[in-house]
Amino acid sequence: MDQEYLKNEYILQSSEYDDAKKYNGLLALAFQIQRLIFIDPGTYPNHPKMGVGIRSYQFEKLNNSTLSQIRNKITEQINKYITPDSDINIKVTIEPYNKDNSSKVINSIAIRFELSKKIQGSNDFIIVFKQSPIVSKKIDSEVYI
Repeated sequence: MDQEYLKNEYILQSSEYDDAKKYNGLLALAFQIQRLIFIDPGTYPNHPKMGVGIRSYQFEKLNNSTLSQIRNKITEQINKYITPDSDINIKVTIEPYNKDNSSKVINSIAIRFELSKKIQGSNDFIIVFKQSPIVSKKIDSEVYI
């Protein structure tokens, strides 16, 4: 597996030293994939097919067919834009999400990525996408290593 994607990944937050916050290794890979899943196809004119566009599934019926379609798109995007020889097992599931133990349960999409080789002592991470309970068009996401 090519190691180019393991280089530093900068995010729009400041570090404790007031410079751009950066990650590397497995967390950098997770953020790259998270960003690729968020991007809507057509966002970048020089790469019109880049992105999964997870928001387009916001009002879809989340059945096995839809989850399989999401998994296939993610696999295709990783192979094209992050690393062509990835050996990543991807599992997409629906998970109930209950923030602060309230009575409102929101379905979320949990995507587990399992790599064939360990990076920094771990070989898997999960990215969760859920609809914001406050703003109906916003999708929140979290990365778990």
